[in-house]
Amino acid sequence: MKRLIAAVAATAVLAVPTTAGAGFSTSADATKGAPMAVNFTAIKQGGKPIGVDDFRVRRLPITCTEGDARLKFNLNVPGSGYFPVNNRNRFRAVGDSANNSAKITGKFVTKNKVRGKVKAEGDFPADGLTNCIGKKGFTAG
Repeated sequence: MKRLIAAVAATAVLAVPTTAGAGFSTSADATKGAPMAVNFTAIKQGGKPIGVDDFRVRRLPITCTEGDARLKFNLNVPGSGYFPVNNRNRFRAVGDSANNSAKITGKFVTKNKVRGKVKAEGDFPADGLTNCIGKKGFTAG
């Protein structure tokens, strides 16, 4: 039986060399059976990607002790910040709360195409779900 995760919101810590905070929140995803979707904003300078922000992941399949579920979450840097892209065209975005965490890694394989991985894990006590984990690759662009 598929379950949907209820809303949880928390402040996260940015896991790249900076002191900025990242926004991290999870919520229910009512779309059953549809494939996972990943959306984000690419920040470019002179046509070259220098950062990414405003990640929106929908329908990430997760497996918990109590069964399968789908997760929806947002991950961003508040204000005008962003997750930097390094000189190898790679980026990493991490968000943590008291009970769960999410990590997105990726690489710009062209100026407009990204391949990456999404991972989320933790407990969702409001839904009675524990030991949850979900990870999946994606291509965007």
